[in-house]
Amino acid sequence: MAQLKILDTASMRSAELDALAVEFIDDIRFASGKAMAHMADPRTFPLPDDVISLERILVDAAQASGEPERLAQLKSEGARFAANPLAAIDPHRASVFTAVDLRSNVAILDQLSARGRSSQPGASGLQTLSGSERGLGFEPHSTLMWHLNHVKCVEETGLTAIGSDHLYIGGTTIDPFGNAVSGGVHDLTGGWDTGNTQSFDTALAVNNLSLGVGWPRTYYYVCAISVRGSDKLYEFLDKVVAYARDYAIKYASAAAGAWVGLKVGAAVGSLGGPLGAAAGAIVGAIVGYLVGAALAKLWNEISGYFKGSTKLFGSITIQVDLPKQGMMFPGGNDTAPFPTLTWKGFGGVYQLKLDAKLSWIPTFEPTAISRTSDHLELVCTKGPSGLRIRRWPTDSGWSPWETIATLNISPDSPIAAIAPTPSRLDVVTTVENGKVLAKRREWGDGGPTGWTSDYLPETPSGLISGTVVSAVSRGAGLIDVFATAKDGKVYTAANGPQTKGKWAGWWPVGQGTFLPGTPIAAVSRSEGRIDVFAIGLDGRVWSAGYGPVSAGKWDWTGWFAILNETFVPGASVGAISRTTDQLDLFAVNLNGEVRTASWAPNANSGKWGGWWRITESNGKFAPGTPISVVNRSPAHLDVFAIGLDGSVWAAAWGKQTSHKWAGWWRVGEATFAQGSRIAATSRSLKRMDLFVRGFDGNVWSQAWDGAWKEFVV
Repeated sequence: MAQLKILDTASMRSAELDALAVEFIDDIRFASGKAMAHMADPRTFPLPDDVISLERILVDAAQASGEPERLAQLKSEGARFAANPLAAIDPHRASVFTAVDLRSNVAILDQLSARGRSSQPGASGLQTLSGSERGLGFEPHSTLMWHLNHVKCVEETGLTAIGSDHLYIGGTTIDPFGNAVSGGVHDLTGGWDTGNTQSFDTALAVNNLSLGVGWPRTYYYVCAISVRGSDKLYEFLDKVVAYARDYAIKYASAAAGAWVGLKVGAAVGSLGGPLGAAAGAIVGAIVGYLVGAALAKLWNEISGYFKGSTKLFGSITIQVDLPKQGMMFPGGNDTAPFPTLTWKGFGGVYQLKLDAKLSWIPTFEPTAISRTSDHLELVCTKGPSGLRIRRWPTDSGWSPWETIATLNISPDSPIAAIAPTPSRLDVVTTVENGKVLAKRREWGDGGPTGWTSDYLPETPSGLISGTVVSAVSRGAGLIDVFATAKDGKVYTAANGPQTKGKWAGWWPVGQGTFLPGTPIAAVSRSEGRIDVFAIGLDGRVWSAGYGPVSAGKWDWTGWFAILNETFVPGASVGAISRTTDQLDLFAVNLNGEVRTASWAPNANSGKWGGWWRITESNGKFAPGTPISVVNRSPAHLDVFAIGLDGSVWAAAWGKQTSHKWAGWWRVGEATFAQGSRIAATSRSLKRMDLFVRGFDGNVWSQAWDGAWKEFVV
């Protein structure tokens, strides 16, 4: 079940975190010094071009205060800082700040980030499908709402006239993937006097629970109240939280070590994806620790930028732990009340009562397969309690849903379906504890057998619950599966005659390192061969291959990069082999363009070609959007993806398009959640079927036989 608690930052204290807090506070202090230096000498010390830089926020706040004495004091302190910028800096860290250019129009925090003081995704140029709310406003999604119910003034601050405290609250949410989203500032009215109470019905902030992959997850809300607050005060707080997020990512990446792998600091936080239960799970807690330490240490120094009666209380961090998608609070409740939050300071005491409310929409990822011509099987999760399947055709169209497994599973767990022979179907998925479950059914003269069930051996470092397990068949009766484990390594397991019909593995595939949970695209281009593809920490697509390496010996080779196009680390690659020894890849780059690359031994001197843009017409996609591809014949390719507008879009290549890419065409009128994977299959030359989860919890489908037809499965 879901759990809510106030984060006890004191219990987190360690020498490492204290040292990190000292660095963090020095950075904030140095940026403040640049702001004061600008006020003293604007020409010599220009403000950054970035309108949301800490320097601009502080200078704008000071100018908005309209208090001449305060402005004069800030200018005087700015002149002293300009004369000796390192006066307040620990001598052991002087070299870090000596290289900072105070005369540059680049923000201080950005300069420090570029020197490796923090891992700042924005500076790395990485973008994300799910790292922000951009493009998601039109669609419903699962949410965690932070909500204010009641405020009590136990004692007013005493720094103003009786009954004249004007109260504000604001804060920032941190999700398990390091994304920080401001909840804004909320006016709790004025006239607060000792003993006053007031009820509220105020939504303070919201987390989008539909973003990202992997469970369990922890969500945080870092909040603070103030007397005589302002928008600029909470812009300052939001900036401090965002910068603390970058510091926390750096720390979490280093602490996680092999779990995350090299260079992960440049990717964590930019990807609302597969990190879930690894280093990203502690980012919010570290943010709460750093922000609390900074406000306690710096408020007396920073307060001069704000109106004289402004008082910012310390921050409080609240967390909600969610073991899997769809979980509720104890008793099956969607709402959990907080313990009373108490803020003390400046001679005053305020108590606030908040709650957190969960709202889930149906979330699952259907998969479809055509084992034989004009036959379909559709598989998806059955809520949090199992797996189910439907078949087509039957005498009455689609068969009823059949439960094939009853177990604890996150409803959004991805499923792989593979047919190593036309008379056998295997279904593979990760369950709640990160184990991999395989189900099998066979068909004989007497009809189908019952479903058999096997748990695969565990990978050396374990899998995050919800990890994509991909499957491929390289020959009759042979299945190979692939997954990226918590240590960032790709592992494979197998089932077939060589393993006496039992699951065996896992074995490492080369030495490549990826974000934990990164989807692996696996294809077989000829008997016995396997090629696998994944987007690496540097954003390039990397590949490894299984095949003959010497006379009578088969083994893995790679990893090697496929050209230099950059994609979202940890996102998926679409891969297909439409004829022997032909490979085609598809992915959405950082500009939202669908790009393709191809390889064949008799083309381009046996080298990879690409990455070409499929078409410039229509079709706009978020970076990292999953691409689904089918080949109706060796001479046809059809690709599908959900666009920024939530619509399904299609493009095609083949004889009908003069062997050039054409599209994008909209398929149907329905809209779906961005980031949803379309289950696409071709059951004959003139038949294609698409399946995707709708907002209503049903599986929606489009069937093509020369024209598209829409229906609900």
